[in-house]
Amino acid sequence: MSLVLFEVTAGESAGLPADVRSRVRLEPRTLHESAADHSDCEMAIVEVRSTVGAAELDRLPRLRTVVSRTAGLDHIDVEACAERGVAVTHAGEYSSAAVAEFTIALLLHLLRGGQIRGGALGALGGELSGRTVGVVGFGGIGHRVAIALTAMGCKVLVVTRRSIESVETASLEQVLERASVITLHLPGEAGLVLGSEQFHRLNRGALLVNTARACLIDHDALIAALASGRVGGAALDVGPWETDRSWLEREDVRGLLADGRLAVTDHVAWATEAAFERQLRCVTDAVRAWEG
Repeated sequence: MSLVLFEVTAGESAGLPADVRSRVRLEPRTLHESAADHSDCEMAIVEVRSTVGAAELDRLPRLRTVVSRTAGLDHIDVEACAERGVAVTHAGEYSSAAVAEFTIALLLHLLRGGQIRGGALGALGGELSGRTVGVVGFGGIGHRVAIALTAMGCKVLVVTRRSIESVETASLEQVLERASVITLHLPGEAGLVLGSEQFHRLNRGALLVNTARACLIDHDALIAALASGRVGGAALDVGPWETDRSWLEREDVRGLLADGRLAVTDHVAWATEAAFERQLRCVTDAVRAWEG
């Protein structure tokens, strides 16, 4: 019996209970990179960089369960797993509060970051209060963001397929035309949401925050929109640099980073002590349930 914890970090290894740590193989590489060394794997415990599709399943013939310690499953081909009798579970909304709070922090950074960096009165900052904000996606994170923004005096428009009486819903097209702030909270399965056409229709000078998935945005179109002023500022926790660090060295990107119109973080919105503990609990519960 082989249980493998892929993409394991030193913090995770140290934080696992002794009985769980003794039962799993600790693998710092992704599943794709290291599958050949774990052909007897029956349970794969993965993170977001470990894609699980037909190719990976072929290399793990004994695999029976995939546990993803993530909120989303867009890195896993769930249908391919089901066809081969491989069960898939995930950590769910272990980091909803953390990501929602980080979203607000990024918005405030776009509005007041220059003053924070400078420490003295220079250019005047902006306020969230009174702005119309489009919250695209209304799961656990989007819901929290909408509540927080409403409390801060914003008019919130929610883009969702569901009918929700407690909030004002709108189409993406309406949000593009009316909102001065847009924040994305959709799973990767949603595909491209903001491309050149959408940026062209965007309320000029609007701010954009993405703490969801990189695939939701055409980043070349975003850079062009930032350069033209169509987008007033963007703060991204996910993007091309996750797989290609050279993207950050592009001359146009470096210029936007330098003048503060673009801010990037390295997929850290989830990373709080409380969220990390809930993520470890997901791993612990999965291993103990398997053993039981």
